Amino acid sequence: WTSTDGQNWTVYDFPVQPVGANYQLQPKCLVYGDGHYMTVGESQYVSSGQQRIQTTSNPNSDSWQLRSCPYLDNDQTIKIGGACYSSTLNRWVIICNDMADNQPNIVYSDDLVTWNTSMIPNGAWKKSNWRDITWAGNQFVAVASTNTQTVNGVDINYGLIALSPDGINWETVTGDFDNYGSNFFNSVTYKANMDRMIACQGNSPNNNVSSVWTSTGGQGLWTRDTLTFEDTTGFNELELGLSLI
Repeated sequence: WTSTDGQNWTVYDFPVQPVGANYQLQPKCLVYGDGHYMTVGESQYVSSGQQRIQTTSNPNSDSWQLRSCPYLDNDQTIKIGGACYSSTLNRWVIICNDMADNQPNIVYSDDLVTWNTSMIPNGAWKKSNWRDITWAGNQFVAVASTNTQTVNGVDINYGLIALSPDGINWETVTGDFDNYGSNFFNSVTYKANMDRMIACQGNSPNNNVSSVWTSTGGQGLWTRDTLTFEDTTGFNELELGLSLI
């Protein structure tokens, strides 16, 4: 769906790629930049060599082009967290998660043809699940849940934020994101006219509370606001998503 005003929408058919006999490659995210739309696909089954990136300059069913990215195409265990585009750097960045530890979790390109990999280090964290990424005017901001503790044999998820000036070199943000129960970040966005980064932190329905964290510098102070939901009946996990306002 596309819209110029957020109220009137046009629907386009998307060319879903077949994968194997019983699966289809479904787009996990949609990004626009430099005159191109880009989607990155994921499936329950991805065959080796299956191209997962598709781009178009016009979102109709006849113009989508498959793009080769060997790192994603050849590893069926990689899950897609999100993607974004930097108009300043003219760079496309995909954040992903490999089932194996200490594998690249950043894929980037300046032309949608040649793709390279980088890595946000886990540091002291056992395993990070990167969920979203955005360009915030002068840096990339990525958010994740990370398994930092094991309680009674169960990994507890906490929030994690990472920053990068170029999408290649990353550092994690120090904060008290893990001091509010079993919280984890779901999404992140940037509001340009306020120069403010906004990250959404979900929680369990038992606590019935979620948080929105905002920052104007990323590495500096992050401020927490609480969102309370009166009815979470039927949900195993409360997740929030953010979009540009």
